[in-house]
Amino acid sequence: MASKEGAACCSILLLLCVIILSTVLMGVSVKDVSFWNAAIKINSITKKIETGVVYMPGKYYVSPSEKFVDYSTKWQWITFATGGDSGIISAKTSNPSNIYLEVSIMYRIREENLHDIYKKWPTKSIQRDFILFAKDAIQKVPENYTNNDFFTNREQIAQVMSERVNTVFRNNYGELILFLITDVQLDSSFETSLENQQASKRDAETAIQQQVIDVLQGQISVIQSNYSSQVAQIQADTQLTVQVANQTAISLGASRVIEAQRVAYDQFKKQLGFAAADVLEYHYYRKLRTDNSTGPLQVFVSGSSGISIASN
Repeated sequence: MASKEGAACCSILLLLCVIILSTVLMGVSVKDVSFWNAAIKINSITKKIETGVVYMPGKYYVSPSEKFVDYSTKWQWITFATGGDSGIISAKTSNPSNIYLEVSIMYRIREENLHDIYKKWPTKSIQRDFILFAKDAIQKVPENYTNNDFFTNREQIAQVMSERVNTVFRNNYGELILFLITDVQLDSSFETSLENQQASKRDAETAIQQQVIDVLQGQISVIQSNYSSQVAQIQADTQLTVQVANQTAISLGASRVIEAQRVAYDQFKKQLGFAAADVLEYHYYRKLRTDNSTGPLQVFVSGSSGISIASN
């Protein structure tokens, strides 16, 4: 009985050892590739790389002697500026003149080329070399442009620089995502000359504007003078018209008075039966009575002597 119990205990202990050993081996053999990473598998003893396979994020069963070499798939920044990944880029323009550029670059490594990247950069110094690649490509571009071009054609210059940087990146298993020239600085002597040119240009523009203003003011004066002359002529013409109208009215008025008298005489004769002598007496009464007499006027009509008027 005792021997049977001992055998059972040994079996149980053996089973526990197998379970523990299996658990340890399983833990060692499960490897994971974290998010935003890609990896290749390498034998940690022989240093031989597994070819043709790139492992994306996830968990994988590998032998205890194998391991993953992972690379970040995030887009990487390179800045050339004070306090950046590298200092401000100094170059020469075609003038020639010193020019200082601040540049920001975003790039990525192409994960399909991880095997070649590992062979070329086994210590993962790819960022350091990409900084040197970009700086060298950028420094060669300004010599084909003048200082003024960096103000008037900066977009074109940035396009040329980005194409050259992308070419060298792709030749080294990378890819350019973004290229920005964030600041351009020139020698102080050129900037002073540029400021003087701008000041002269502003003065010339101001002088031209003043000339235009003077011409406009002269035109306004001519218009005002012509307007005053026209107003004076209109006033003179108006006064003459008024005078003519008044004279015409007076002439017409006198004619109408004479005509009215003639018509009245006719009406007196026709409607009231006045004789010619009565009309004469009425018309000339005030004119002939100058002696303050109160007697009636006597009108005498005869065929030989015509008409005569006298007072008693």
